[in-house]
Amino acid sequence: MLTREVDLRIEAVNMRRFDENFKNVKNVAVPEIYSDYCSANVLTMEFIQGVQIKDIIDMSVPQSKKSEYTRTITKSYLKQVYIDGFYHADPHGGNMIVQENDTIAFIDFGAVGSIDDELKRNMLEFYYAINNRDVEGATQGFLRIGSADARDVNIRRLRKDMDYLIANQNYGLEGRQSDNYAKLGLKYNIRLPGEFSTLQRAILLIEGVCLELDPKYNIKTIAIPVLMDAYKKLNAPKGAALQIEFTSEPVDEKAELRAAIREIAEKMEGMGDKFLSVKQEENKKNVFSKEFYLAVLLIISTYILLNGGAFSWVGLVGFGGAILIAFLALIRGN
Repeated sequence: MLTREVDLRIEAVNMRRFDENFKNVKNVAVPEIYSDYCSANVLTMEFIQGVQIKDIIDMSVPQSKKSEYTRTITKSYLKQVYIDGFYHADPHGGNMIVQENDTIAFIDFGAVGSIDDELKRNMLEFYYAINNRDVEGATQGFLRIGSADARDVNIRRLRKDMDYLIANQNYGLEGRQSDNYAKLGLKYNIRLPGEFSTLQRAILLIEGVCLELDPKYNIKTIAIPVLMDAYKKLNAPKGAALQIEFTSEPVDEKAELRAAIREIAEKMEGMGDKFLSVKQEENKKNVFSKEFYLAVLLIISTYILLNGGAFSWVGLVGFGGAILIAFLALIRGN
């Protein structure tokens, strides 16, 4: 990392990469690079007018505004890690500047880190288990992160310590939480990957800065909803964009539900068409077969469910009934 920090052309590349990742995020910025005036020993960039986060801490800024900064910093870092897989590895209070419009600008990209998809997945599954208070899932997830064999550790003691960690994460008082994982690895001689350790150091810096801005700051309250969303989208089809919402507006879960129902309905319609074809071949006279009525019921129910407003529950009942009938028909057919 030291060699990379000396060559300022590499830092310029890091800044441009970060800028590209955050080009659609209004309240996070990075200085513009003037490449014509850069070399291995010279880095020429835009001057950022503002106040360093470390100075904001002791200024007479409304607490609500300081809390807003902690949310922006935390969400931006979650995006860097779990969406982009490329993050600022030295995010102390002097490397973040609050501009006049409340945008947070990151500077000094000599130290950066990256994580691959496998580690990203393992970490998300680990945090997902912790949030769901799943001791066994969290224990196995932690072993996967460290590429450790359960036979090489005292698994019963590890589960007990993991149970305590989960309880503290979910029910503990405000304060530093992120260093618990590193301590657990040291206790059981689990060699966590270098990327994980570098990331933990960076998260500790973020957590320390945010705790100084807001003594009631708890990284879990901000991180968990975002991590859960990233985890759910982890198995999305290739090309589906992952993003972290930086506004306070809630996710349209109803729209996601409607999309899922449409997908299921299309598959069920295909099954209905197949049933019709087979049945009509067996008995051409029996045009209005049971499968035909099932397909009609499915289509009408789906339409009511998606467009029925206050009466959408009628469509839901019909939709569920159609699926149940199809399932029973399959069992009887077999």
